[in-house]
Amino acid sequence: MTMPGERSASNARQSHSRRVIRFCILAGWILLICFVARVAFLGSIGADIRAFQTAYCAGFLGYFLLLWVILRTSQAAGIGAWRWWLMGCIGLRLLPLAVDPSDDAYRYVWEGRVQHAGFNPFGHPPDDPQLADLRDDGWGKINHPDYPAIYGPVSQLQFLAAAAICPSVYTVKLMHVVWDVFVMVVLAACLRGLGRRPHGAVLYSLCPPVLASFAIEGHVDSLMLLFMAVAVWAVVAKRKNLAGVMLGLAMATKIVLLVLLPWFLKRCRREAILAVVVATLCYLPYLSAGTGVFSSLLRFSSGAPSFSVLAVFSVTSLGTVATHVAAALLLAAILIALAWRRHDFTDYGAAAMGTLLLLMPIVHYWYLSWVLIWLPFGARARWIVAALAMILYFEAELRRETVGVWSMPDWAPVVVWGTFGLAWLGEVVVARRGRRPKQPEMSRTVPAP
Repeated sequence: MTMPGERSASNARQSHSRRVIRFCILAGWILLICFVARVAFLGSIGADIRAFQTAYCAGFLGYFLLLWVILRTSQAAGIGAWRWWLMGCIGLRLLPLAVDPSDDAYRYVWEGRVQHAGFNPFGHPPDDPQLADLRDDGWGKINHPDYPAIYGPVSQLQFLAAAAICPSVYTVKLMHVVWDVFVMVVLAACLRGLGRRPHGAVLYSLCPPVLASFAIEGHVDSLMLLFMAVAVWAVVAKRKNLAGVMLGLAMATKIVLLVLLPWFLKRCRREAILAVVVATLCYLPYLSAGTGVFSSLLRFSSGAPSFSVLAVFSVTSLGTVATHVAAALLLAAILIALAWRRHDFTDYGAAAMGTLLLLMPIVHYWYLSWVLIWLPFGARARWIVAALAMILYFEAELRRETVGVWSMPDWAPVVVWGTFGLAWLGEVVVARRGRRPKQPEMSRTVPAP
């Protein structure tokens, strides 16, 4: 029987807990709004790198508060309806729409215009004299103008559609923001299908590097992530043919999604073949470029390591080529082992994409979204720590503003991946302590009379 005093104390604790949760939710949203509003006021990340980094830290504090609420509160009633969280996530993405996107967006627009003019972007780099008549004010902002297209055929078809609608960097940015909104809707649907709260989708959608990647800089990866999210939903809903089609479209958007194929080959081979067929069909309209379809991809992947785990360690003993080959072989071996041992697709996907990111020669901060998208299915502290540490990526942008050359300080990847490693070690220690069986209390021995 519960005494009146005990009921009163319990009610007081619950009331205090509700007040703390409300405060954390309010403070978290305010800090995230301040983050995107500050960037919107700046007009671009490069306008003031230090101001952006300060706002990034404030946004991450807000993200931590909301993360704590979502992971701590067991009932959805305590944190409000999902539709309000979804509307808040959409609102955060609308605030910085007018911010200047990444210089990658100028390539997106260019490759769309090239196709609209009847040329193959895989066969003609931006500085090709045959394309001189297409040059405009945005042409000079294209990075690596001597490289033909590197993005996959589905990305190219999207660029073509954007060029037909309105050839502007803000058109493609808006598209990528829309795809990002759909990603969190699909993630919420996946969580519902697993019998979990849809609120977990904010572990991905409110993470500052995700907001910076798509709402602020408008990178194309949101399209790839949308296809991947639908593939996850299809696996959860046991619609494997749809999962195969979506995986094929994701691979044809960015070829890195090949790392998900081993799981399909192990458990649903027909759908894996379907994915390969779909991806191959997407490449057919561009095969007139021959080997040029993959030439830029090979050039980028064979370059010197930058801001990656490989960049932390000296590659002089093996050489750049040997290092890349060794990393590729190690990746293949790990993927095969993961496909054999990880039966759950979300578990495999998180491990596979994380392994890929750790073994890639070049890492940009928006690549982290490939791993963060799996957080709603199982929060991993190491990747959240890496997301915070990605603030150091923008040191290279600061160098470009000051000396005119985009270059990463040697210490930046050491700090980022060093803190990641420490967080991973902490996770292992905590997990082992949690599995350790409790020792029974020693019974007190009563001396014989």
